[in-house]
Amino acid sequence: MEETNRFTVKTIKKSTSTSTEPREPKFELKRTGDDLVDHQGVEWIYLHCPHCNSYARFISEYTIIVKLPLNDNNISSRGFHSLIVCENCNDVIYLKCFEDDFDPDWWFGYEYHYPQATFALTETELPTLVYRYFLEAHKCLQANAYLAAVEMCKKTLDASLHDRNANKKLNPVESTKKPTDEKILPSVMSITDIVQIIESIRVHADEDDNIKKSQAEEVYKLTEKSLEAIYIIPIRVQQMKDKRSQIVRKDSSETSKD
Repeated sequence: MEETNRFTVKTIKKSTSTSTEPREPKFELKRTGDDLVDHQGVEWIYLHCPHCNSYARFISEYTIIVKLPLNDNNISSRGFHSLIVCENCNDVIYLKCFEDDFDPDWWFGYEYHYPQATFALTETELPTLVYRYFLEAHKCLQANAYLAAVEMCKKTLDASLHDRNANKKLNPVESTKKPTDEKILPSVMSITDIVQIIESIRVHADEDDNIKKSQAEEVYKLTEKSLEAIYIIPIRVQQMKDKRSQIVRKDSSETSKD
């Protein structure tokens, strides 16, 4: 870590880890002079790429600098809007940063990037209603509407249980306890536990129905893993079996011709 004047620049090694754990953005400014305020925004920044799912370095390709009106404290600010390219997959995302430039203090910071995460599941892999509910949960999470995201995850799990012929007269928690078909839920995943987590988060939300980002992300990831276990994995295993069967039949046909 190199500290210069009033601004700290942190340099880290490039990583292509596929971990989904959130990490703090790290960046370096594009310097144009000797003073810290002499810059044209971000030169590079480390972020979790929504396209290749790796924590990688992004290089700034194009930046628009917008001078913002003075705030209530009579502080002058500039906004930095950039298109940045992932060094790992060469795909592009949007980055927004800000600068407060005044004496004796000076600050530059990351605000957000878009998209933060892509929606990995497809409509062909999920029942229509399950897909629509979970896509809505994804949109809510990206919009920082955490309570709505949790609610839509709950509706997603309820729809998946109904799709697998669970008792529709029961509420989501009860329906997971009394499935009408042993094949409704895979043994590797307990929907009951996940729904109970959602209920617990909703119950313990404060008076303003405030749900933390970390809580909403946990519910979302658990819901996603449930859908993968119920729908995606069986489909892909069957596809592998079908492909293997085709290879065996082809080999058998060629052998019989010989």
